[in-house]
Amino acid sequence: MSDNHATGKIIVTGSNGFIGKSIVSFLREKNLDVFPVSREVCDLLDTSSVENLFTENKVSAVVHCAARTGFREDPEEYEVFYQNLLIYENLSKYLPSSCLFFHLGSGAEFDHNKDISNYRECDLGSRIPTNPYGFSKYVIAQRVAESVNQVNLRLFNIFGPQESENRFIKSAIHKLLQKEPIVVFNDKIMDFFFIDDLCALIFYYIQNYRTTLNPGLPRDVNVCYEEKTTLQEVANIINSFSSEQVPVWVRNYKRNKKNYYGCGGILSSLEVPLLGLRKGLKKTIKEIKK
Repeated sequence: MSDNHATGKIIVTGSNGFIGKSIVSFLREKNLDVFPVSREVCDLLDTSSVENLFTENKVSAVVHCAARTGFREDPEEYEVFYQNLLIYENLSKYLPSSCLFFHLGSGAEFDHNKDISNYRECDLGSRIPTNPYGFSKYVIAQRVAESVNQVNLRLFNIFGPQESENRFIKSAIHKLLQKEPIVVFNDKIMDFFFIDDLCALIFYYIQNYRTTLNPGLPRDVNVCYEEKTTLQEVANIINSFSSEQVPVWVRNYKRNKKNYYGCGGILSSLEVPLLGLRKGLKKTIKEIKK
């Protein structure tokens, strides 16, 4: 690894969240100097606070997990767009030229209000997101593409033992352990990616990235596996890990079910050791049982 990325702290924003906290833990296990940044540590909406963050610390990489997602019923939904853009611009303004920057993007960049089926990285811009969150991620992805030291890792669904209780996989595992039926509402194809594999991907880039010296590493990557599964199939995989299986009920209420998955070809071409969906689910169940 080049000297530019071998020394200095790795800042992880949104470090109190499920993804940020997991990345901090993983990179520390790799003996890297990680600096978790939460709202209490630095106000990313404040330009001077972000400036101090970089001037007071020697930074080699930034993993940007912090984001406002917003809800449709939120009266301040359009603040989501403004705040996400402002945070990104503040970080970019003071980012050293030798510093590697990861933006954790979203499949919503392809417009989450419509069906997203097997979209490739090059499809970005084929349609404009119609909600503030997706539009903010879309604009940031375009800005990342214009840089030389930034990478957009486009997430669809990330799962793991520490994810929220109301997420599909976590909820399905609890139903299995409680010996209750797993209910699938509106079966469709969705991408699920194991949190440890996301951490492994970020670590791989930190080890191998050379900005313009290594054009072989893509700077826009759909974080998803090549094999695709429906929600019902995911539930069946979860069910298969138990000797006492439970019923899987499918309740379809919508005719136009919106799929949510991307093309994983670029990621699969990289030499990143990944566990994959099935092993990730098995590990997640094991951890939740503890």
